[in-house]
Amino acid sequence: FYLIGAALLTGVYIARRMADSKIGRTYRAVREDELAAGAMGVNVNLYKISAFVVSAAYAGVAGALFGSFAGVASPDNFTFDDSVGFLCMSVVGGNCTVAGAVAGALALTVLSEVLRVFQGFRLIIYGTILIFTVIFMPTGLAGFFEGLRARFRRRKEESLP
Repeated sequence: FYLIGAALLTGVYIARRMADSKIGRTYRAVREDELAAGAMGVNVNLYKISAFVVSAAYAGVAGALFGSFAGVASPDNFTFDDSVGFLCMSVVGGNCTVAGAVAGALALTVLSEVLRVFQGFRLIIYGTILIFTVIFMPTGLAGFFEGLRARFRRRKEESLP
């Protein structure tokens, strides 16, 4: 578990550093408006491919850690249920922030342990959570908490003389 924790902290550190760098700003520009980013001189295809490579590196590290943790990694270990769970983690946490990804993973991991008695209904529960998140919190937990923080900040500024 210490190796997985160290890999998590290292991955979050690298992702935060990358998000705050020139490359991260370029990734955001390409995500928001490819045409405008291309007009500003950004090689859109290069940055799309590099984003894919970075995410593949994270997936490779996660797969290697899973293989060492489980003892074996085979296609049977990764089912459709797992894919839906990973998708829900990203959407529930907020797929545009590093903190959101970590929050979504923690929230749904804890939830899956709490709801272990309803294992047969796991996909239905995840689907319901996914639908409610998309409808009521489209920016995920990270966006929801950022909105709350901004609201409290405004109230605090209004109350100051």
